[in-house]
Amino acid sequence: DDTRTEEGKEKDKVLEEEPKKLLREMGPLEEKAMRRSQKAQPTSDQKQQEKSNSMDDEEVTKILSNDALRSILLDPKMQQVMEECASDGGGAGKLRYYMMHDDFGPT
Repeated sequence: DDTRTEEGKEKDKVLEEEPKKLLREMGPLEEKAMRRSQKAQPTSDQKQQEKSNSMDDEEVTKILSNDALRSILLDPKMQQVMEECASDGGGAGKLRYYMMHDDFGPT
């Protein structure tokens, strides 16, 4: 290893650090999905669900192919809003609040 040049060592260091960089901030829902997918180990029950999941995957792919929808769904602030509206404590009251909100409500 001592025969490698300083330039070679620097390139290796950059390549090791590069995957650690994030291109964008992940929202809370995306982080949960990433953790779930990393922990998931296939079971026999999951194999039965794969058929119904493939239909869901097709629908998700269709939705995410729309640039406007994808940007809304991947926005960390919007994910937080969706999470609050879906929570047990938030419910319809939070949904109503955000529907009237200047930044998040319909235009």
